[in-house]
Amino acid sequence: MTETPPLHDDRATDEAIDWVIRLAEEPDDPELRAHFESWHAAAPENREAWRHANHVSDLVGQSRNIAFLEPPAARPPDRLASSRRHRRRWPTFAAAAIAASLALAVTPTLLLRLHADHRTGTAERRTVALEDGSSIRLGPESAVSVTFAHGTRDVRLLSGEAYFEVARDEKRPFRVLTDQAMTTVLGTGFDVRLGGNSTDVSVRHGRVRVTSTGSVAAKRELTAGQWAAVKNGRLSSGDGAASLVGSWSNGTLAVVDRPVAEVIADIRRSYHGVIIVDDDRLASRSASGSFDLADPAGAIVALVRPHGATVRQITPWIILVSRD
Repeated sequence: MTETPPLHDDRATDEAIDWVIRLAEEPDDPELRAHFESWHAAAPENREAWRHANHVSDLVGQSRNIAFLEPPAARPPDRLASSRRHRRRWPTFAAAAIAASLALAVTPTLLLRLHADHRTGTAERRTVALEDGSSIRLGPESAVSVTFAHGTRDVRLLSGEAYFEVARDEKRPFRVLTDQAMTTVLGTGFDVRLGGNSTDVSVRHGRVRVTSTGSVAAKRELTAGQWAAVKNGRLSSGDGAASLVGSWSNGTLAVVDRPVAEVIADIRRSYHGVIIVDDDRLASRSASGSFDLADPAGAIVALVRPHGATVRQITPWIILVSRD
């Protein structure tokens, strides 16, 4: 198992990030290049820090495995801040990561603002009371639109995850809609989560019916503790623990046998920054456990440590997960 080093930057890492930025800003300056070569040759830890910082810079440019949605709206939590003096230049490095990912995020975010009746930001959880006595507990970076009419109660989950407590009304079924599935209930408590191309439904109490919306519709009736997943038009189901359904609403993410990449994506919604996973094999590994969403960086360490992975805090807004 690879030991996970402290999350804050050390001296060599700080200096290496500075060199990445300075050389990018002035690539043709011979004096600057000479100073860099001198620094690079001065110590093995400098060379290792340079290799790592340069690699992260390349990963940001590729941006394939970046779990990122919105840029940080405020300074990061105190526990993530470096104990060293903040450099003038490192925010530029963080901004480069944000800029590299922003093209993937801006359009969906604007669409959510246009279509959502209720939405949350990074690390925000909120309960919405509906006119029929039902309630929706929105997870971080989640959004819904609500359409109540005569004979129908429809909620469309546009992003993220939501836990529903539904007031019973036999004359007006309550439906939760996504692009992949429709979940129909009379009165129950259940959770719906959107993944990259999937919809996951799990039941805490009561009964729901999940119907896939692909070319060949499939249906499952679920009761307490059961779950269903619709992915690429295919519906699967199984049994779980009813007590874990919606656990994220209390700040604890409980997962059983889910890919590391999916769990990181859920944790990232509570983190004001960028998480880069530099290993496709790690991303596909299975994970189980309970993780504290109030401490996203610590949660990631706990998640990947059993797989021999390393977590590095490159800046307060960039976390790299890799296997050395």
